[in-house]
Amino acid sequence: MYDIIARLIARMERNFARLSPAQLAQLQPDWCCNENADLFRERWKKILSSFKSDDSVVYDPAKAGELYDSLKYDALHNRCFLERIFMSSEDLERELLSDPDQQTSESEYPPDPLFSQQDVRTLYYKAKQLFDFVTRNEYGIEPEQRRKIGIQASVPLLRQLIQDLQAVRNESQARTCFYFTKKSHIYTLLNLVFLSNMPTMASYDKVGELDYLTHIIFEVYERKPDADADVQREYSVRIGFSPGANCFHVLDTNIDDTHALKVLPRKNFTHHIPLESAISMLQRLVEDDCVTEK
Repeated sequence: MYDIIARLIARMERNFARLSPAQLAQLQPDWCCNENADLFRERWKKILSSFKSDDSVVYDPAKAGELYDSLKYDALHNRCFLERIFMSSEDLERELLSDPDQQTSESEYPPDPLFSQQDVRTLYYKAKQLFDFVTRNEYGIEPEQRRKIGIQASVPLLRQLIQDLQAVRNESQARTCFYFTKKSHIYTLLNLVFLSNMPTMASYDKVGELDYLTHIIFEVYERKPDADADVQREYSVRIGFSPGANCFHVLDTNIDDTHALKVLPRKNFTHHIPLESAISMLQRLVEDDCVTEK
């Protein structure tokens, strides 16, 4: 992967040296987020230098997130420039000379959604594989590691969640609670849900990248078997999950002027679970934290 980055940077440097400012502007006339060609260049040169930390380490896997984020960012916001600046100088000059008066705009590009720069495509998928592996394992590799890290990071959130689930059961009115937190807490909360022995509809390995607006929903349902009979109401909880504005094949997604990905629809993460059972499973994790503190 380092070799691909080095090859792309070398092509980029040759293109910057050979193209005039006017020709560089022709590659992508409009930029967003206050960026420009020079900032693009510096950002990619920094990625190359950060991957090679010293003579004994070819690349640092911890930098996978920075590489993947840059690739994804440029695929969304700088698609024109990303696809062209890493071409060979001969191919790029041939393309520019073939129609020198053509000014490509963001709204018109690409007419074909398939991304043609194969080295960038290869780097993107390699970076995503490394990113998914590194990010997931930051919160524990073995189940016991995931449990300890999850308890340390998410027990305050878990306690509040248990408290609110109990309140919904004890109150007569509907109740809605929103929690806004960091991605790291969502990873650890998901790990705790898997480790709580709740019967989930997806395996741990099927949970991939968590993106912007990732959300987990705990829905409590109330049911009275016989409306006229004097029987106790039944409560169940169902967990829903969405990985947010996520797209695996972002290089081949035709992006409009908003440069935005749609939030993936929520899917059921569990079937209906008796509320008391769900609270008990989560409560055991909190009790484990109390034992650990002692």
